[in-house]
Amino acid sequence: MFQMDTDKYKELTAPCFRDEAPPCVSACPLGMDIRKFISRMKSGKYKAAYRVLRSKTVFPGIVSELCPGTCMQACTRAVKGGEPVRMRELEAFCFEKGVQKPERYRLAKKEQKIAVIGGGLSGLSCAYRLSSRGYHINVYEKLENVGGIALSLMDPEKALADIKREFAELDVCCFETGHEVSREALPGLTKDFNAVYIATGENGTDFGLSLYENMKTNLPGVFMGGRLTGEKNLIEAMADGLNAAEFIELYFKLGYDAVPDFEPLGIKEPDARFYALDYEEADQGNDIGLLPDLPETDQDARFDPAAESAKCYECNCDKCYRVCPLMQHFQKYPKKMAVDTITTLRPYMVRRPSVRMIMGCTFCGKCREVCPEDIDMGRLYKWARQDYFKDGTMPESFHEFWLDDMRFSLSEEAGTVFTPDPDRPSGYVFFPGCQLAGMFPDIVEKAYAFIKETADNPSVCLGCCGIPAEWAGAEDERAAAADRIRGIWEKLGHPVFIPACTACNRNLKEYLPEIETETLYSYMAAHADHLPEPVWQKMSVKEADGYSIFDPCGAAGDEATRKAVRMLTAKAGINAADPGSVPGCCGFGGHIYPANPVLQNKIADMTAADCKKIIAYCANCKDVLCRNGHECVHLLELYFGSTENRKLPTLGERRDNRRMLKQRLLSEDIIPHETSPGLAFADGVTEKMLKYLITEEDVAEVLKEKPAFSDPESGLLYARKRLGRITLWAVFREDEGGRLVTDLYKYRMEVQE
Repeated sequence: MFQMDTDKYKELTAPCFRDEAPPCVSACPLGMDIRKFISRMKSGKYKAAYRVLRSKTVFPGIVSELCPGTCMQACTRAVKGGEPVRMRELEAFCFEKGVQKPERYRLAKKEQKIAVIGGGLSGLSCAYRLSSRGYHINVYEKLENVGGIALSLMDPEKALADIKREFAELDVCCFETGHEVSREALPGLTKDFNAVYIATGENGTDFGLSLYENMKTNLPGVFMGGRLTGEKNLIEAMADGLNAAEFIELYFKLGYDAVPDFEPLGIKEPDARFYALDYEEADQGNDIGLLPDLPETDQDARFDPAAESAKCYECNCDKCYRVCPLMQHFQKYPKKMAVDTITTLRPYMVRRPSVRMIMGCTFCGKCREVCPEDIDMGRLYKWARQDYFKDGTMPESFHEFWLDDMRFSLSEEAGTVFTPDPDRPSGYVFFPGCQLAGMFPDIVEKAYAFIKETADNPSVCLGCCGIPAEWAGAEDERAAAADRIRGIWEKLGHPVFIPACTACNRNLKEYLPEIETETLYSYMAAHADHLPEPVWQKMSVKEADGYSIFDPCGAAGDEATRKAVRMLTAKAGINAADPGSVPGCCGFGGHIYPANPVLQNKIADMTAADCKKIIAYCANCKDVLCRNGHECVHLLELYFGSTENRKLPTLGERRDNRRMLKQRLLSEDIIPHETSPGLAFADGVTEKMLKYLITEEDVAEVLKEKPAFSDPESGLLYARKRLGRITLWAVFREDEGGRLVTDLYKYRMEVQE
């Protein structure tokens, strides 16, 4: 059984800081989920916001008054020179409007007993957390009231009411006020209780104990924290109490020497990466955080919690999400996508929930271009497809057609290498790629003629770079295609390759770095004086304005090619808008269509939504955008195009074009390839063939079969044949002129008789 390396998926996405703690949360000793709190406050859901506040602060009324606001000091707005979000006011408003009786759950009472020495905020926090989990707690306070220094810093009645409300109905917690525990009494407590937490406050007694790591002391089972152990504000002291509760519970489960598997609460160094992100200001229409139509002097009365909450940037990174239709379609970010990918690829999975997500990546590279951590999700999905393919469980229908198409391009029928004078060295090799050769064989011939005018004895290589195999995860076939190109390069004396396809160029650079490449567009720009006169005025292009350049994903990071394209466009007399630094994506990459046609169409429409007319320099982009209703012209058409308005060829016609291109380059007799004489298609059938990735040859193969049944009333015949992993049905009628196919449909089920 194939063993998958899951660590590589996790390691690749590990640097992603999406949903990591923003600076304000890092600066909060209690680690309050400020994003969630702000989101609730912004929408006026004060009771929901209160639950977020209370879940972390324990005593929300006290915290909202006494919190020193360390989060405000770390606020991104403040660091960038603005005013921080007024969290203390928001917390106070939330407490006033959202306070409610604590939710209680009936938990089984534990047998362990804990003594808490000191009834200040640190001791109370520890007592509350443990008693809410069913442990028996005794709190010893030498004064007449618990609450510690908080009673002198705020209204004592309000503080005591907050404490009473939180401890209500926790019958496992007992308070012994006016009871000072002496140094001599401590050994007795350690015998009567399973654990002890000492939080006697600033200048309080430490009972002669030494403090160790994780709040432990030299006396097993005794923990110490709060302001007793160092200079801390009240909120940090509360965090100590909550940490002590976790350490005590860990001690009960695993012993005094157990190493915690959690990160204790406390102020942490803010993640500076959040400060480097760009944020948009909220447009409130008035002074943010202030209500209109009230005297400016009465600022407290004018405080608007919704508007103040709207000031928050809710610091998070979504750079990749904003440019990736795949992430938007599945509403997931890199780390979650990695986890789902691992789950889907596990060999024992009966259902594979994220197959279409894995097959939905177009490998456009946009995510890496914008990611502050240089994370390339395309690499992750490349690995995923390879692992899926090796496992032998990948649905073949997702890539079967394109692998067959690649094999055809590399076959004797379509693949070849031609050198005008084979006895002399060749400094350049023109590599048009399989798609351009299939769509525009005449342009390939004219472009090669241009290269022959400007280079000595250049060769031309027809075939495929192997990228369909890479996108399918078929590494053996991809490597074989690369080996073929390497062999041609070595045989011709290490010439420079001139790919017309930017995806081919990127593929050659990745897998054949020893081969020097220069894209056709860079070559044309370098020899611009020899270019023919533009022919676009004689084509369907009637005016030079209103165009936008559509950079394909293969041009990501290729500034030389992108610069050359802009020069060639301007030289042709076309005024085209520059889309900027991030390349486009037509949705063809990764051959995602069979797995997710909706996503491919969505990608094409999204990326070209603002473009009325498009200049593309990728045959696949031209194909997809035109079929999605966009007006699109290939850059090579401007110089080498035909003056005739022609339709895009069908999938079968593209294979015929590759056959004829080889014959023409080799000066062979042109032998038209006839799939089936007298075969015709009704309106809409050719579009369905494209949708199903069916060629005319496939239909002809079906029609060779004896019809399975017929419809006497309509005269229609129904024939079927198993083609690879699909069963294809053809509906047709026969007449004197031949056969007219009126409909097609397919499914993966195999019909057995």
